Amino acid sequence: MFVEGFRLDLEYWFKPLPEGTLTSEWTKTTALFHSIYFISIILPIMWVAINLEELRTVAIIYLIIGLWINLISITERLSPPKVPWSFMPVRFENFIQQTLAALIILAITVMSGIQISSFVPFTIMAPPSQIVSIIKIYLWQFGFLSLEESFFGQYLGATLCEKIGIIPGALINAVIFVGFHYSMYGWAANILISLFIFRFLGSIANAIYRSMVPSAETHFLINLIALKSIGAY
Repeated sequence: MFVEGFRLDLEYWFKPLPEGTLTSEWTKTTALFHSIYFISIILPIMWVAINLEELRTVAIIYLIIGLWINLISITERLSPPKVPWSFMPVRFENFIQQTLAALIILAITVMSGIQISSFVPFTIMAPPSQIVSIIKIYLWQFGFLSLEESFFGQYLGATLCEKIGIIPGALINAVIFVGFHYSMYGWAANILISLFIFRFLGSIANAIYRSMVPSAETHFLINLIALKSIGAY
């Protein structure tokens, strides 16, 4: 039995969705969520931007994304009808199916020919400071991932898929995602192609399940495997 967001007619995948299809209502836990988000992600990245010259530029880029996400969230919270953004929530309905979708996307991304360790763009196990290594692992496994999924999975992907259609929206979201990562990887074609495949398929899966779980789970597993492949775990 297919989930609600899956249709067999071709037109469905290329036309805009009814307004509100990929938008979730805010709950009373929103303020608590953003407080935790600020403490666990934004503050550590601010520390990195100030204290780790190696990651300063990357950290500043992610802080800008975090600021933009919070601006969207606050304006959406204050006046939803006036804000054009859609919001992809975490939904637990069909969670096993969502996880299977994430595993399929992971397999396709890995089979695209990428050397998985090349996804980590900076040195993790750099002596002599073990604390610095732990901070880098935390950022790569959780901090940067959370900001990327909030922006590309929760807001941009949902908005594009709803406004212009699932396939066109997923395509544009993937292109922007690749352009963003060009700042870290340069013109590494194999990495950028793999990133495009991941985000394109992840955006489609998110739209089908009306949830950011598929892309977030895939992203988490990719980063986990990448860190294990370089001996971080």
